[in-house]
Formats: sequence, structure tokens, C-alpha cells
Amino acid sequence: MAVCCDGSTTVFTEIQPSIRATAVPVRTDRSLNEPKAESCGCGEKTNFWSRLFKESYSATLMVIKFMALAFFLEALIILYIPAEWIVGIMGQGNAWAIITAALLGVPTYTSNLSALPMVSGLLVQGMSPAAALAFLIAGPTTTLPAMAAVWSLVSHRVFVLYVSFALVGAIVLGYLKFIIG
Repeated sequence: MAVCCDGSTTVFTEIQPSIRATAVPVRTDRSLNEPKAESCGCGEKTNFWSRLFKESYSATLMVIKFMALAFFLEALIILYIPAEWIVGIMGQGNAWAIITAALLGVPTYTSNLSALPMVSGLLVQGMSPAAALAFLIAGPTTTLPAMAAVWSLVSHRVFVLYVSFALVGAIVLGYLKFIIG
């Protein structure tokens, strides 16, 4: 039963014949003492511009929060992680740098907004561009929210394929960047 602002109640009765099921709407008058439903949107008088301003403001605040986190992470990387350590793990001379960067992208990638300054800080410290590419490709598909969403929608085998394709694709493209230069 659904109550709407025009003062009537719509009742849906399901009739099941032997061939197919159909729903037939039946309209009845609503009693006068029954309150108006707010869920159908009739009582709401929303101003387009105020709603646009509110949504734009909340989106801007979200972007500012992620950018502040990104620049904070970049500063921490540049100040506290020794360049020799980054060069040793993800530098040009390490053959495993691309694989390490792709695997590192899984737990540390927070969002697209914060990944670029974080990778910028790693590049300043000596990360190879091919490893940075692998990090940026593996990260968005293997973030915890993305993996949780895929996990809830597909079977376990498909989930393993999803993560595997993301990581293998990031590694292959990283090595392709390394070879091409």
C-alpha cells in the first residue's frame, strides 16, 4: 500500500493466474485523519540552487580532505623515508621494483586524488617511472573499497581473477614502460 499527496491510497493486489502473475493497482480514498506521506516528495519544496550549493560544498570539502591527506603523505615520504631505501626497493637498478610497486599499490592506494602526490614524493626519492606506472595502475582496481564491492558481487574465483588481472596488467605495463623507456 502506498500513500501519496493527492489524498488517495494505492493498493497493489497480486493476482496469480495459471499462466503469469500481474499486479493490479486498486485506488481507494484515504481517510482524513491519516497524515500525508513525506516519502513521495510532495511536501518537499527544494530549491535547485540551494541544493546545488550544498552538494558542491560537500564535494569540495571531500576533495580538500583527500588533497590534504595526499600532501601530508607526500611530505612524510620526502622527509622521513630515506632516498636510498626507495632507490634500493623501487629504483631503476632493482629488477623487482615494478612488482614491488604493484604489490605496494594494493594496501597503500587511498584514492586518485591522493595517489599522485604520493607517487610524486616517491619519484623525488628515486622511484623508477616504470614502478610508478605499475603502482598507479594496480592501485585503483585493488583498493580495499573496490575489492570489497567486487567480493560482494561475484564468486570467489571471479574475484581472484579480478585481482590477478589487475596486478598482472599493472606489472606487464610497468615492464613495457621500462623496456620502451
